[in-house]
Amino acid sequence: MMASSSSDLRRRMSPEDYKLACEIAVKRFKERKVEISDAIKTPFPFLETLRDNKLITNKIYEESKASCENQSAVPKVVYAVLNKMKEKCHLPLLEILFSEFMMKSYPDLNGICKGFKDVIENKILNQASTGGESAENRNTQLNIEQGTGENSYPFLSWLSLDKSNYTVTSSADSAECRNRKRASQRFHLSTE
Repeated sequence: MMASSSSDLRRRMSPEDYKLACEIAVKRFKERKVEISDAIKTPFPFLETLRDNKLITNKIYEESKASCENQSAVPKVVYAVLNKMKEKCHLPLLEILFSEFMMKSYPDLNGICKGFKDVIENKILNQASTGGESAENRNTQLNIEQGTGENSYPFLSWLSLDKSNYTVTSSADSAECRNRKRASQRFHLSTE
């Protein structure tokens, strides 16, 4: 299936690709906490949004807010908050960070979000084109619960990718392609 210019890779990802995308997003979040912290210049609306979404407690909110009285301390406080986040909160946090509202509030998050998208997109498209091992077959640490239907991927709504030059195949198509390659190789070997 050929991707259109207004495509959304997230909607076309197989469950294995979605799991891989979540793993990449969490890994990248852990590697980019300093950059994310530096992009957040003011405590409002960052701290309030985390508290409202129950990603931080009122106690952490109050302590962090008090620590932000000195504006130059804001990135350090944000980093401390990000560092305290539990692993299970990383994907919901990314949903918030890369929401349209937050990226308008903190424009420097736009470049960080683009970096996340590029890394995820390249890995998934590369895996689809090479027929690489799926995320389902690897030993993963993430426990991702998926819903059903159109909202089957509760996280990564910010992952709207636009690459009209790529062909994205489902895992079934990839498996079929690999099987054809193997059959072709066996045929060539038997005729030599």
